[in-house]
Amino acid sequence: MNTTITTIFIFLLSVIPLTSYGKYMIYDTKLEQSIEYETFIESLPESMRMVLGEYHYMESIQSAQAQVIKDTVNRNNSASAFTVGWEFLNYIDQQNIASALVDYKSELLDDQAFFAKLFPNSSNPGLNSPYSHIMRVLKELDGQLIGTNATRATKRKLRLEGIDALEPEQVPPNHRLGGENYLERFKEAMQGHMSEELLQGYFLAQSYTDSVISYQLEKLATNSLAFLVVGSFHSDYNDGVVPHLIEISSEPVITTKFIDGSELTEAELDELIEPSPKYGPLADYLIIII
Repeated sequence: MNTTITTIFIFLLSVIPLTSYGKYMIYDTKLEQSIEYETFIESLPESMRMVLGEYHYMESIQSAQAQVIKDTVNRNNSASAFTVGWEFLNYIDQQNIASALVDYKSELLDDQAFFAKLFPNSSNPGLNSPYSHIMRVLKELDGQLIGTNATRATKRKLRLEGIDALEPEQVPPNHRLGGENYLERFKEAMQGHMSEELLQGYFLAQSYTDSVISYQLEKLATNSLAFLVVGSFHSDYNDGVVPHLIEISSEPVITTKFIDGSELTEAELDELIEPSPKYGPLADYLIIII
């Protein structure tokens, strides 16, 4: 890579504020260089599937995601014509999700009441409060919110009994196991703390989740501009959910990874930015909050 971490930090001196949590940079992994935020937004297609790879429950991350959604929608004049798919919500609950969103947009529900309605079986729906940033953009710009995931019960049955234990309508037509690189990274993430048999069951559930999320995003999204909020392991190295979206969507697929770099060392940032010799870059764009 030609761009060094020193160059990146020089660039950081001139980046624009994103949120109260600090400043950020956009790193274009195809160009192998930092670009200005406005350049990033202006370069995006008007119609697309943008994958917002995240670390969960980090307010700096969710705030940055909300800003990117808002600025992209405004740039494209797509108010009332964009969709946000959220990994945390199940597609079978779409009727409840849509009803809750109507009440939220009508100011009948505040943020916390909205999450309580979205997660009626949760003992702590307030855990999701960092996502209020995204929800407020949905309210302000009149977007669609959809659930994309399968239920935990379905995935547990799959993991323990196999794919044949599910009803045919529960298995999307694009379902397949992830590839060797995905399995290798999955094993590393699990750190060898389970038997090979158990690991294969969990990997089946991981792969199934990727196929369900991508399929339901395409099935339920009513707009050509759609954002997918998903844990970054599902999209790192343009793997997981990404090949499915590329395969089944008629829209271009753009991948991002949001990183809170405020406590990272230069060496750690350099490692994130440098493409893996085996897996390639983490995403099309790295959005690093400093």
